[in-house]
Amino acid sequence: MACARPERASAPPECSAPAIELRVTTAALINPDPARATDPLPVVLRVVQLAGEGPLEPLRFHPVALDPEGQLGERARSVAEYVVDPASQLTAQVALADDATAVIVMAVFKDPGSGTGWYIVHERRDPVAGGCESVCWTMRVDGRDITDSVATDGACPAPSVGEGTP
Repeated sequence: MACARPERASAPPECSAPAIELRVTTAALINPDPARATDPLPVVLRVVQLAGEGPLEPLRFHPVALDPEGQLGERARSVAEYVVDPASQLTAQVALADDATAVIVMAVFKDPGSGTGWYIVHERRDPVAGGCESVCWTMRVDGRDITDSVATDGACPAPSVGEGTP
């Protein structure tokens, strides 16, 4: 009787870089043209990674949305841009810089109105720990506002049939 060879334990999967998966759903009326309030326009989403500690002061639209790297200074690590159309969906993978402590998503509206409805912030819990951090961040653009539904640890679940209909 021959001895069976023990099976080798498989190596753990290679760790990918920390990432955020953005899932954005837009309403039919987004970024309304100020001249004709019923005409929706596409909107640019800017995803800005920040490093460093300390509170993020409330942002003012015109300086930051138009020049995020210039306005946020040395804290800005990277800026990615995406265009979303009315009544659409966007899924994007954003690889996180090792030292990123927060991520801002800005909706560059033609007329942002007043207040802070044009941006949302996700703060990383422990960027120093490194590893395979993965976050699923869902948000919605409606009119002149961007809102986040949820930011959860781990990869986004596969969408179910009919999920995310604008």
